[in-house]
Parts: sequence; C-alpha cells; structure tokens
Amino acid sequence: EPQVASHLLASVPDHTFVECFDEERDPFFWRLTDMSSRIAGGTYTLPERPGFGIELDLDYVARHTVDRRTTDRHSLS
Repeated sequence: EPQVASHLLASVPDHTFVECFDEERDPFFWRLTDMSSRIAGGTYTLPERPGFGIELDLDYVARHTVDRRTTDRHSLS
C-alpha cells in the first residue's frame, strides 16, 4: 500500500514515484483509510507522526463486516 511504500521510497535517493490506485479502481481502500487527505495535486504527503499513518475508518469497517466470530484456539485441534 502507498502508506508503507512511501516510507521505503523516501529513504532511497532519487526515487519519486509511489504506486497508488485511483479511487474509482479501488473505492474500498480509499474509504477504509483516510487517503484523500494525504494526496493532493499528484503529491503524496508523508505523515509527520511516527508510523505509517494508516488510520482505519472504523465506522466503515463496521458497516462492511460480514460475520463476527470468536474461535477458541483449543477447539481447532
């Protein structure tokens, strides 16, 4: 994902391109994370805080959860 790849590319001299798919091609990803605030005018901005800057929209995740299940790991044997 661009949040991770951008950190790698920022550490390599003379690398300027990070792959990021358009919202029309990958609408789920764009809504799952806050990408719209990070890309403007063809420029991707690295977060200023530690970490990759991936913040999930938990309301969006909850609306698209298909099944919730808790499994006891001891019952898997």
